[in-house]
Amino acid sequence: MQTLNHNDHTLRYYYYLDEFPAERRSYFTRYLIEASELDSTPEALSERIGSIMQLNAESRTQDVQVALQNLLFSLSAIRIGYAPDELAFGAILHDVDGVAVTDFSPDGLKNLLQPLQLPSGTIAGIIEEVKKNFRRSGNAISPVLLGIYN
Repeated sequence: MQTLNHNDHTLRYYYYLDEFPAERRSYFTRYLIEASELDSTPEALSERIGSIMQLNAESRTQDVQVALQNLLFSLSAIRIGYAPDELAFGAILHDVDGVAVTDFSPDGLKNLLQPLQLPSGTIAGIIEEVKKNFRRSGNAISPVLLGIYN
């Protein structure tokens, strides 16, 4: 377990996936998989469009359709403020200011995380460290978690 102090808040989070309950692993993995399929930055969206154009030039119609669906999902997620990478972070939180995190739904985690105003770089860094620790332990939940598809 690690502690992060930010803006007068104390967050304790699971640092090694082996130490937290299986239920949280499934939420963590689910949100990571969603994050790997969605683009949330202008650069990522631009890269996705370039990829779609390349697939189209190669007449890979089925791949173009899947890529366009993912692009639409990304745009919808951005529009409604859905950030699965942040939700993955929420899934590894043990407690915030001593209050246990028990609601792992998107709305529950969003309501918990929004007031904390954590920088996206902080969240991304912690998620990467947790994923690295998981790789070192020799466990595998999914190829996405191990970075094969990410």
